Amino acid sequence: MKGKTASFIAILGMMCVPMLAGSITVYVGYADNLRANGFFPSPWIGGPGVVSETPSGETLDTAAIRVDNNTGAPIVISGMTAAFGGGQTFNFWMPLTIPDG
Repeated sequence: MKGKTASFIAILGMMCVPMLAGSITVYVGYADNLRANGFFPSPWIGGPGVVSETPSGETLDTAAIRVDNNTGAPIVISGMTAAFGGGQTFNFWMPLTIPDG
């Protein structure tokens, strides 16, 4: 959003296998193919290990959430909420399985 700033909070509700040695890391980014000079986070849809609920061929001007699962087992996100400045809240990804690695 040009000229605007937005705060972003991601809240994960996850079910994991207990006593795993690895970690889960969450990143946020921005994806834009609406403009000629747009850009995408890397890796992106179609990349190795990328699980996405975004249909291919979509025009994007949006935030992106990346979850790296290095726990040694698949994880299931049973709920995720993204809250933006100005009171906008979005609930999505119920459920989404993210494989290890």
